[in-house]
Amino acid sequence: MNEDVVAYARSYLGTPWVHQGRSKSGVDCLGLIALTAKAQRGYKFDITNYAAQATDETMLKLCSEHLDSVPLSDIVPGNIVVIRYSRQRHMAMVGDYPLIENGLSLIHASSTFGKVVEHRLDDIWRRICIASFSFRDLK
Repeated sequence: MNEDVVAYARSYLGTPWVHQGRSKSGVDCLGLIALTAKAQRGYKFDITNYAAQATDETMLKLCSEHLDSVPLSDIVPGNIVVIRYSRQRHMAMVGDYPLIENGLSLIHASSTFGKVVEHRLDDIWRRICIASFSFRDLK
C-alpha cells in the first residue's frame, strides 16, 4: 500500500544528508528512494559514482527504466517525482500533507537543509517537477 511506502520514507526524517549515503546514518535523495524500493517492494534500483549535484538526466533515466510513469497531474502519496532546479536534478517521495485537506508533501534528502525533510508540495515545487513515477505495484 502507498501508506507503507510513505511511512517508510518518513522514518528517515531528520537523517543527515550524505552524498551516496544508503543508511540511517546518512542518505541522499536517490538513496532515500532506493532504500524505500528495496525495503517496501523487494527490488533494487540504484546507481553509484554520481556527482553530488546531478546535472544530467541520470535520475530520470533510472526512474524510466525501473518505475512506471505517472502524469504529474495524477500524483498521489507514494509516487516519486524528479525535480529540476536550474541545471540540477533531484528526487523526492510524494507524501500526504496532514495540515491541509487533500494536500500533498515532498519527503526528500535535502543538501540545502542537510537532512531528510518533509514539506508541502506547493505550486512552486509543482512547477519544477519534470516527471513522476510509481513503483510497479502501486498504480
